[in-house]
Amino acid sequence: MPYKFQSDTELEKSTNRVTVWGVVLMVALAAAFPLYRWVEPTGRTDARAQQLESLAEQGGDLWSISCSSCHGLAGEGLTAPALNSTQFRQSTT
Repeated sequence: MPYKFQSDTELEKSTNRVTVWGVVLMVALAAAFPLYRWVEPTGRTDARAQQLESLAEQGGDLWSISCSSCHGLAGEGLTAPALNSTQFRQSTT
């Protein structure tokens, strides 16, 4: 007994509607990508500057808590070697 195909118009309409929305979304994403590429480098530059500022602040906090009591506030050396001396700076990279 061969199977007879019966068309379901509601299912076909629903499938076509989903397909159209998929194409619309794909075109919208493809159009938005160049805009993102145009705006994104500025955002990365700003974020990097903020990150470096934050890291410098954290480093200063760590220095004042952990290192300055022995090396001095400016690295002049108290009970530990001076870190700002010419001899020390020339011996390190």
